[in-house]
Amino acid sequence: MTMIPALDFISMNDADLIDEAAKIHALIATLDAKLTKAKEVIRSRGMKEIFGTSYKATVGDTLVSWSLDKAKVTKAMGEDWVIQHSKQTVKAGSVSFKPYATLGDVKVA
Repeated sequence: MTMIPALDFISMNDADLIDEAAKIHALIATLDAKLTKAKEVIRSRGMKEIFGTSYKATVGDTLVSWSLDKAKVTKAMGEDWVIQHSKQTVKAGSVSFKPYATLGDVKVA
């Protein structure tokens, strides 16, 4: 299996790093969309296992998940109760990319 080689992002200048990261982001988004469609077709075939030449696909059962409405729970149980029975998750700040057009010295995103 061929893997994408790791790039040395640390030694890149800012402009090259941003452009490279944006290209990788776009490539992953495109591949993710194709993979999502392929999985949809695989599930539609109605089999639990499908064998390829080198890989086997296993199709799991549909899962249902629940999420709570925090505002309603807080109203019913109180803020202190919600805090005592909750876990906090911290996520890193997001990074997004937009291509821009160069208009001479002006860059428009």
